[in-house]
Amino acid sequence: MDYIDITIPLSEKTPVFPGDPEVRFKPLVRDGFRLTSIELSSHSGTHVDAPLHYIEGGQSVDRISLGNINGESIVVDLRDSWHSSGFIMRGDIPEKTDGVNILILNTGFSPESSGMDHYMSVSTECAEYLADCGYTCVVTDAPSIEAFDGDGTVHRILLGRDVYIIEMADLSHVSPGRYHLYAMPLKLEGCDGSPVRAVLVPCSKEV
Repeated sequence: MDYIDITIPLSEKTPVFPGDPEVRFKPLVRDGFRLTSIELSSHSGTHVDAPLHYIEGGQSVDRISLGNINGESIVVDLRDSWHSSGFIMRGDIPEKTDGVNILILNTGFSPESSGMDHYMSVSTECAEYLADCGYTCVVTDAPSIEAFDGDGTVHRILLGRDVYIIEMADLSHVSPGRYHLYAMPLKLEGCDGSPVRAVLVPCSKEV
């Protein structure tokens, strides 16, 4: 099976959203064996947002339905769709494909060239449309689904309707098309999100 890893590496060089804790590795060697103490945010690297991230009383990451973030997906290339507003608009999203429940937005984001505060984000109108379409998950390569100066509305629209969000995916080597997404978060009890290991497998059926 041809796995395409879309997980960014977690290390002390991993870029984080401004204000979030940096990733820290502390090697510990004792009695002839090695282990590592790790400090990171629940939203470090490629990660899933659970409803609890923005919805008071919402599901924590250990209770979300894994079926919502695993399954048939489609990668949409938005690298040439940059608007002056910086928003992904309703008109940028193609009609939902039958059998596809996960939408993956390839915006061409690169922290090296753009910085963590300059990226394409989903507009509130577009978020409403995605929820209305029945998507169970939206994936982006950007640091956030929401604008850097957003007030949480986009998150609340999606998470409030059980549309989970995966952010900071590495889509630099992924072509547009249909895939099966496998994404597994850590089972962090009562937590608002978790890093995930996310991979795509191309579907044999043409889009």
